[in-house]
Amino acid sequence: MTDEDVPPDVATHQHHLQELRSADIDHDHAALTAALNDPDQLAGDAAAVDHLDRVAAQRSSAASFTAWLRQHEDLFPADSYCHHRAQQWLTLKHLQENPQTPLSLAELDDWTQRQLSHHSDSPPHLRALADSGRTRRIRQLAQARLDQLQPKDSPS
Repeated sequence: MTDEDVPPDVATHQHHLQELRSADIDHDHAALTAALNDPDQLAGDAAAVDHLDRVAAQRSSAASFTAWLRQHEDLFPADSYCHHRAQQWLTLKHLQENPQTPLSLAELDDWTQRQLSHHSDSPPHLRALADSGRTRRIRQLAQARLDQLQPKDSPS
C-alpha cells in the first residue's frame, strides 16, 4: 500500500500519532491541541486517547499523572472521551496505590475492571473481580492473576 492508497482519516490518525509519540511528554500540549482540534474528530480523539494511555502508563503514580492532567485540563472537557479515559486511569492508579481500598465493582466499568485484572497485585481486589467481575473474561483474568500471585503448595 502506497501513501496515495491510505484513506484520509487513517493518514490523519497516523500523522497525529507520530506527532504525539515524538513530543516530549512534558511539552506535548501543542501536539495534543492539534490532534483534538482536527476537523476529523474521530482520528484526532483516537490519537489523543492513545497518547493519554501512554502517558498514564509512564506516570507511575496518581500524583504524577494528575500533574500531567492539570497541564492539559483545558483540552479535556468533562463530556469528552479523553476526560472519561483520564478518570478511568486515575481510578486504576488509586486502586493500585491503595491495595486495601474496598473495591466497589458496581462503580468500575469494563475497561477499568479488565486493566485491574491484568495489573493488580492486590489479592482482595483480584478476589472480588474473580468472584463478581462484569464479564467472564474479567473473572478469568482476575483468577489467573490471583493464581500467579499466590504461591503454590510445594510438596513436603
